Amino acid sequence: MHLTPSNHGLDSLLTVWGNAQTLPLKVTRWGRYVDADDRLRRQTNLQHCFSVVLLATIVLPRLRSHIDLIDGKLDESLVLRAFILHEEGEALLGRDVIWQDKAHIKDLEEYTAFIEQYKALSPFDLKKCQEAFLLQFARKNPECFPVEARCIMRRLFKKSYFEALAFEAIETVDYLLYALECHDDHTDEVVLAHVLRNQIPRLDEFAVLLPGFKVEVWTKKLRKYCREKLKQFSHVE
Repeated sequence: MHLTPSNHGLDSLLTVWGNAQTLPLKVTRWGRYVDADDRLRRQTNLQHCFSVVLLATIVLPRLRSHIDLIDGKLDESLVLRAFILHEEGEALLGRDVIWQDKAHIKDLEEYTAFIEQYKALSPFDLKKCQEAFLLQFARKNPECFPVEARCIMRRLFKKSYFEALAFEAIETVDYLLYALECHDDHTDEVVLAHVLRNQIPRLDEFAVLLPGFKVEVWTKKLRKYCREKLKQFSHVE
């Protein structure tokens, strides 16, 4: 989205606002799977951002009482803002990096694109957006990131540890839901087998680290179903 100079003073905000709606529509997720099987729904980055916000809206209140007993307060606003912004880098670069191909250098490229776009906002707005964007990397704190970003991630890890865990856990559940859709609606085994193989260990980790997750989300019934399906799909490469 390109703007001609104006005197209303909202050029930078209008650019960010417009690009956040249009660019994610052009990026298709799950590329290797949807390209191989045209029955599968081609999920865009914009749809993913909406789906994780919806999921967080449902899951966070469930986790709140469990986390509040330990940490005092769950900052749901931070998690929701993180979900709204977390794909901005990929949208600006016009790409989706599937989880098997994730690498810190690609995360850095996305962060750099994000900052280049959002730096035109006021310092206060930039700081809040930067903090929300970096929540997704807070537990990793990649060494290749700039010093300022690493300081923010270090602070988030210390002050918003459960929020960072909740972000990762909810996005992992979003992966699972897409895979279940592919299986239930189109009898696709590949997406579900790959997601279960890669994400069950992470879901088990969140069940240990994130208060309430094992009770409210990664339940005994769901764990049993997923492990049975994984065993059933052991032949899938």
